[in-house]
Amino acid sequence: MQRYKTHRASVANVLLLLVFSAMLVSSANAQYWFQFGVKAGNSAAFNTGASAYIQTITGQHPITGSLGFWIGENLPNGAFIQMGYVVENQSGRYPTNCTLSGCSNYEYISAGTPVWFYEYFPPNYNGGFLGRLGPNDSLGPNGGFNEYSFYSVGNTWYFMFNNNIVGSVNLGTSSSGAYPPVAFGELANASSGDTYINPVIFYNFSAYLNGVLLPVPDAYSFIGYGVGSDKALPNPYGVKEINNRINYFEVGSGLPQPLNGTELWHFGYYLHTVSPYGNISSTTGYSAYSSVQLSAPQTVYISKSERVVFSGWIGKGLGSYTGPERSITIQMDSNITETANWTVEYFINFTSPEGTTYGSGWYNKGAEVQYGVSPIEISGGTGTRYLFSSWSNGNTNATGTLVVTKPENITAVFQKQFYVNATSEYGSVSGTGWYNNNTVVTVSVAPTVENISSSERYIFYSWSNGNRNASVELLVTSPIKISAVFAKQYLVNLVPENANGNIVRNVQFYVNGKPVANETFLFPNASISSVYYNGELMPFKKALNISAPETLPVKLPLYNITIKAHGMLPFSVNAMLKLKFSNGTTTIAYTGASGVTLHNVPYGYINGTASYLGITQGINSHGGNITLTFLSIDDISAFAFAALAIIASYFISKHHFSHHQSQGAQASKGNGV
Repeated sequence: MQRYKTHRASVANVLLLLVFSAMLVSSANAQYWFQFGVKAGNSAAFNTGASAYIQTITGQHPITGSLGFWIGENLPNGAFIQMGYVVENQSGRYPTNCTLSGCSNYEYISAGTPVWFYEYFPPNYNGGFLGRLGPNDSLGPNGGFNEYSFYSVGNTWYFMFNNNIVGSVNLGTSSSGAYPPVAFGELANASSGDTYINPVIFYNFSAYLNGVLLPVPDAYSFIGYGVGSDKALPNPYGVKEINNRINYFEVGSGLPQPLNGTELWHFGYYLHTVSPYGNISSTTGYSAYSSVQLSAPQTVYISKSERVVFSGWIGKGLGSYTGPERSITIQMDSNITETANWTVEYFINFTSPEGTTYGSGWYNKGAEVQYGVSPIEISGGTGTRYLFSSWSNGNTNATGTLVVTKPENITAVFQKQFYVNATSEYGSVSGTGWYNNNTVVTVSVAPTVENISSSERYIFYSWSNGNRNASVELLVTSPIKISAVFAKQYLVNLVPENANGNIVRNVQFYVNGKPVANETFLFPNASISSVYYNGELMPFKKALNISAPETLPVKLPLYNITIKAHGMLPFSVNAMLKLKFSNGTTTIAYTGASGVTLHNVPYGYINGTASYLGITQGINSHGGNITLTFLSIDDISAFAFAALAIIASYFISKHHFSHHQSQGAQASKGNGV
């Protein structure tokens, strides 16, 4: 066997591969290595192996040399590797396993019978055949296909026939470097090109790229000679893509001979990007196995309070990427769909007019947010504070958990409060505490009486704001300081008297507008405001000036009114009285022989008439006794008797005077006057 070298100086950078040399002594005069097939494009370089399905065609009879159909490639360290099948022109025993240590396991091979083989040359090796031949007639029926492949694991290269490993060798490198694979038919070590080669089909010519076996995306024709071959005879063999079917071609006699480097096929793949955000949705064609850079923005703002954050790609197809990176490199080993996934985030804003909130920020839809405010009580000065009451979403706790479904602005509500400080020297006060602004609070003190003795005590008098009720309602709009005022009271016996100093019964006293018993506890500055007596409420103002328990006579404006009636002469008259009192009541009375006395008349008020013998007089009194004078029968009798007496006396005296005058006249006449 003989290895071929790479012509690096040629324009097309054509790789001239190693081929079989003559294996029999009788073929030593051969000097042609005719090669015909395809060379993969540079996109298939830097691979870790190659593969192809090659059709088995029996009845091939090379006149000289041997006929092979194989895939292979140079390695960057100068090594060479190939795998396929060979048809020998003579029957005989052939070494089936050759290494640098020698050959073993000879196998009888029939002329014209295809057998699989692999061959390799280590770096800088110029010796004979290294590799292995398969058993005689090991490829199956005529026209069938077998898969031939090789690949590396580390620096060890494995040879496979129909996915079965048939050998391995360490070649000191794990990659093909810049060399792409080739798929050739070859008439090796021939003395002429007269052998007719029935066309053999290759398909699914592939390379291991990034650990995946991928069809080569582009391939170019090569019709030429192996390194060291005599080139005097034209190469009569050709290559053809069958029915424009990509990566499906045949090599052999009677086929077209395109110029070397003619593209036989080229295919690519489409990259379809799907994203509702970021303007990165598109469908673009790329060369197969090319590398494509794809990038998504980190964040896309839909509004001030709603955004989406890139969370990763989901890729479908060979060479696609699935993962969280935003900027990625895609190997176009197939049609690929890359879907950008986004996480919807909403801005949740927690605010408060007082204190400090936590929990504001961007959150995924459906996330649970812990939030709160502190402190929950803030001083606003003496007697004033701000106390957390609730959140605007209805939560009455200072902390909470929110399930995010939309953007939200949530505010902590603080209630302004004022301190109501109610105190008392006696009893117990209720109502002291903090209250919301503009609320009504009831402040009370109880009990309202603190006894000192049976006749002295302290009693609630008023609040410091002047309110006299023991229970008072206050509108809270500022801090309130209020105290209950207790005043001393004494047990006082109020003794009602009329104007004459006589004790009056059934009198109701009113002190400061309130009815009290005659024996009652009173403040030192108490005042009688009115008196109820005999169906009449009488205004009666009297300051009592109490300084100790005592009995206090109280003279009331009640008068005993005596009404008398008499004649012009001191004769009594029984006059009929029709009287009306200050309370509007009326009565009828008679003066009798000695007059009539009306007891405890309020204000001494009497209004009415007195009648006697058809004569009527008006009566009006405000506290004084009344004496009425009428012309009585006795007066008339007395006056009549007196008149008669006067008349009688007149006549008697007149008679006496006449008699005396008669006697005198006579005397004068007698005296001679």
